Amino acid sequence: MEDKDFFKRLSKKEYDALGKELLKDYRKTRNIHSRFLLGICYSEQYKRKDDAIIIFKELMNTDSKHPNMYLFVAKHTQSNIESSKIIKEGLKFFPDNTRLKNQLLFYIDNREKEIYFEQLKKVATILVLLVVIFTNV
Repeated sequence: MEDKDFFKRLSKKEYDALGKELLKDYRKTRNIHSRFLLGICYSEQYKRKDDAIIIFKELMNTDSKHPNMYLFVAKHTQSNIESSKIIKEGLKFFPDNTRLKNQLLFYIDNREKEIYFEQLKKVATILVLLVVIFTNV
């Protein structure tokens, strides 16, 4: 299924038909992308949230990863410790993803936040020094 068609039908809330079609396609072809789209379809439905979590956790153990999988699973995990582990795992694969970085701040304790802020201060200091050096050259 084309992504454009999928998202158009998803926006129309054709969840049941879409879910059946994607599940049938996945069972027939074992296409990982169909599985990912099925997870998205389930994630839009409160009653299928747990199914979406199962799919996304499975996909997180494949080469087909997406930052939104980590965000969704972390959001629907009961423990902040477990949620922070999930987000940190996502950051290993998507180190520049701003949404993952921002979400991590919700799950880590104050001690860890202080460590991250100290690291940011060091980086900011280095950047300021580099600007000064290169503007005086």
